[in-house]
Amino acid sequence: MDKCNWNEGQLAIGMGDNSIKLWNYSNAGSVMKKANKYHDYYDASVLWKGLQGKIEKIRCHPTREGYLAYSNEYGHVGIYDIFNLRHIPFRTYHKVQGAPSIDWGSDMCLALEDTDMKDTAISCGDDGVIHVYDINHPQAPPINLNERLKENNTSWMTSLNAKSSHRHVLKVDEKARLIAFGHTDGLVEVYRLDTLKLVFVSNCQRQVIKALDWKYFDDKTFLASGDDTGDIAIHVISTADMENTHEIPIPQPKPLHFLKGHTKSITDIKWSSHTDIARVASSSSDNFVVVWDAIKGESVSLFDRHRSRVLSLSWKVSDPDVLFSGSEDRFIYEWNHKDFSLTGSMKSRVSSVMPVSQESEKSTSRLKKDQQCMLLADKLTDGAVMKTMTEIVEKYLNDDQKLDNTLSRYIKFTKEDQPQASQHQNIHNLFFGDKEDIYHLVEIEESSYSAHNDVRNNLDIKLAMDIMQCQYKMFSKDHFDANTNSAMSDWIILALSPMVGKATWLSLMLEQAKKLESLRQFNLSAACYIACTHNYEAIEMYQKNHMFREAIALAKLRLPPNDPIINRLFGEWANELQKGDSDSLAASW
Repeated sequence: MDKCNWNEGQLAIGMGDNSIKLWNYSNAGSVMKKANKYHDYYDASVLWKGLQGKIEKIRCHPTREGYLAYSNEYGHVGIYDIFNLRHIPFRTYHKVQGAPSIDWGSDMCLALEDTDMKDTAISCGDDGVIHVYDINHPQAPPINLNERLKENNTSWMTSLNAKSSHRHVLKVDEKARLIAFGHTDGLVEVYRLDTLKLVFVSNCQRQVIKALDWKYFDDKTFLASGDDTGDIAIHVISTADMENTHEIPIPQPKPLHFLKGHTKSITDIKWSSHTDIARVASSSSDNFVVVWDAIKGESVSLFDRHRSRVLSLSWKVSDPDVLFSGSEDRFIYEWNHKDFSLTGSMKSRVSSVMPVSQESEKSTSRLKKDQQCMLLADKLTDGAVMKTMTEIVEKYLNDDQKLDNTLSRYIKFTKEDQPQASQHQNIHNLFFGDKEDIYHLVEIEESSYSAHNDVRNNLDIKLAMDIMQCQYKMFSKDHFDANTNSAMSDWIILALSPMVGKATWLSLMLEQAKKLESLRQFNLSAACYIACTHNYEAIEMYQKNHMFREAIALAKLRLPPNDPIINRLFGEWANELQKGDSDSLAASW
């Protein structure tokens, strides 16, 4: 994520697919405000035309309105002109997997001795190559900055060649005076952008540098660098450093502060815009965001609401205490760091909370998940949940209520010897749950077929269930019986039909669904219906063939929770169960 400099109420977000979202979370920066119109907090537009692969890095131009630089998982770098909806890819790219680190270099005519390099973008890939692009001539070959750095720092580059590391990440300061590079062995370099002379080196870290960010504060220049172990170093670049004339600067073995607390790799670092205090936020693969006092070297806030790796950060322009954090859990939170003040040791807080949080996420038992969530809440509130529970039991419950099975299982949520519920225990209760319970049911059903000897039918069922969960896999000839009319040629025709048009493809797909139903390949028939979003037809097909379990699972996955067809399916299944003398199960439906 990155803040849009031309609109303080807008955030640019690389969505992890072939698109960029512009989120207008506030109308603060709009000059086109309509009278008496309520602002939509979720208002957003999506840029996708011309983009390919996962967009993993994004940077808004500091002065040029509407210009975004981006990089994707394939090593490609480009620019998006959002006002004209124009995609401008650079011809040269990094020939390694992974999104290159990118930033804007501003005017580099003097440093590169090239009058065309008035407005530049810089990228550094995992191949160690640094490209400088002329954004006004995107098809022109970029300048290899490695070669220019070598020409201006011969002795230093000779010593670097003896190392097996390479540059991995870069960051240009907000005044476009300095550029920092982080190496795969933890080395940090700083060069002047006007002369490309090395002015600062630090070797205090020993692991891959994953993130860098600059801050001008109290007449000092600060650089934060985060590494793969979760440590963050706060460096101070002095005026004397910037005027450095030594061929090989003496590496700084100690930073101003080492900020320790994260247990996994740093993913992003961002300084706040405060002018009276120095606050820096860090996100990590340990699921946490921490806000630090860079002068005191202390953690002041801990944000623990994300349920997976936190990938990116951005401070709010209009309120320096508010951050946005985006995670692999697909949530973006807007939060005030003062609301998440950290008391006590950060390390003990993270180490105590993380295992419980992870257990809660991976638990498949509904009861166990509830217990783990209560345990997590108890830890986050310093025992308040358990204290309240004990008070309720002792003061408000009578003897009969204390003996209630369901109640006793929740009361004993802190017992470590609580038996893990069998994966198949009370399996039918999952039908009454939400979409997550149905996903779990499908997983159980799918895994139960792995021991079957009928390989063809096994794959048929597994394939259909994968498609029900949107885990699309490639069809192979082994999935079909060569003696039936469901031959590979049918699927080849279906694969080619989109070239003719969407209507033709839909027609052929529906015909194939009916054909598979007539051949009693019900699961593959349902898969064809689902592929063209004919969910009701797939459910009716299962219902007609008395496959109520599959019909209910599909309805829960694909239809709104209050759709009347779900209750109707339960009722019809109950009638079928009564015919088979399964009265107790019928009564539960």
